[in-house]
Amino acid sequence: MKATIAQQQPDMATSSNTLISFGPLLAAGLLTWKESGRNGLRQLIRHMFQWRVSPIWWLAAISPLLVYVLTMIVLWVIQGQPMDVRSLGQLNFLSNLGLAALPF
Repeated sequence: MKATIAQQQPDMATSSNTLISFGPLLAAGLLTWKESGRNGLRQLIRHMFQWRVSPIWWLAAISPLLVYVLTMIVLWVIQGQPMDVRSLGQLNFLSNLGLAALPF
């Protein structure tokens, strides 16, 4: 009986973690809609996707990813086989949020 309960707990933790991760976004949307209506919600969404950052800072933010990709390519050429990247960035204690986690 204990083994069954222990196997069910990760599923509950995973689903609640997914719901909790969207809590602040949902709260911001609901409060903005309540206080400012549709126009305020449109303005909030527009500001969420409007980035005012200099291109040099984009390069600084993306450069670790570029270095990683170049390193993978060099290792692929040297070793003759591609690296296994299936578990890259996977955290075992978080659920997969999919495209909803991407900031675009």
